[in-house]
Amino acid sequence: MATDFKKKLIEEMEVRGLKEATKRAYLSTMRSFCNYHKKRADELDLPDIKEFQRHLVADRKMSPNSVNRMISAIRFFYKNILGRHWYDDALPRMRAPRRMPQVLSETEVANMIKVVKSPLHKAVLMLTYSAGLRQGEVQTSRSKILIVTGWLFIFEMEKEELIARLN
Repeated sequence: MATDFKKKLIEEMEVRGLKEATKRAYLSTMRSFCNYHKKRADELDLPDIKEFQRHLVADRKMSPNSVNRMISAIRFFYKNILGRHWYDDALPRMRAPRRMPQVLSETEVANMIKVVKSPLHKAVLMLTYSAGLRQGEVQTSRSKILIVTGWLFIFEMEKEELIARLN
């Protein structure tokens, strides 16, 4: 990628407040795109983008999310740096396969809970699984948990408390 385009791309990303990781990813994508075709970005058009997309999927075996990220970088460059029309219909986003979560049997859940020794950890695990919470939701929770002889008290910041009987 020519240095004048690179400077414009960096300036545009900074003006928009993009994160450093996004900036690095977009620059890397544009460098890969230009190197693959051995041409400047302004000399490339829709057939070249499609060929690069095919290369990412077929030759480099990249995941749909990775390909979409790279095509987003190219779209950003063409729309915001070159001021060209973007081909939404001709370059649709790839669909990532949806994976269903693994559901444990009652026996597997009971065995998992039995292994935990700490009453607090056991209560958190039971609550997490029964409420269908994800790991991140539990980690970022700002709750205070108190266990008193078979009772679970959860004090949520700025919310009502939850009291439950432990079995």
